[in-house]
Amino acid sequence: MSTETESSTATGIVQSDTSRETYIGWANWNRREANQYWPADYVYERKGRYYEHLDEIDAGKKNGFWYNEKYLRHITSRDIINNLGSNLGLTNEQCDKAESFFLSQNLSKWGVQKEYVAWAICAYLLHSSEMNGRKCHPQTSDDNYDEQVLEAAISLGMTQRECTSLYGKVEHKFRQRERGT
Repeated sequence: MSTETESSTATGIVQSDTSRETYIGWANWNRREANQYWPADYVYERKGRYYEHLDEIDAGKKNGFWYNEKYLRHITSRDIINNLGSNLGLTNEQCDKAESFFLSQNLSKWGVQKEYVAWAICAYLLHSSEMNGRKCHPQTSDDNYDEQVLEAAISLGMTQRECTSLYGKVEHKFRQRERGT
């Protein structure tokens, strides 16, 4: 009998279970149930925390005690661009385009918060769309500038200089992408 196996015993998170076939209903417990303790030694003494841990493993957020940082960053970035896009009134097609572009970027090389980059992408897509006529270019006069986009920039704490700079970078990168370079 051979003791060798073709796979390693400790595996990393390759893909998360996006269909979430396993349902662990710990979140629906009342506080009394969740704070009960196991009669013996477990990894987590409280039952609620133990089942929360199992649910995070099932969702692909962690492997044992190690969090899947790449997956969590991806989910956070996806949610940022989708939430901002829906708040600014992007169409489904524009949201998909914004998400695709945003997730393809190495945001650490931009030198600013990723929320700012998401804002610039949404503003560019709104301005470049011919069907809605919303003016979001930083050089647009204050009278014609889209109020929703302006309010989003203010709520994010962006300066006029950051808005102009990021919009220009996004515009340049979109044009490069369209040309295929």
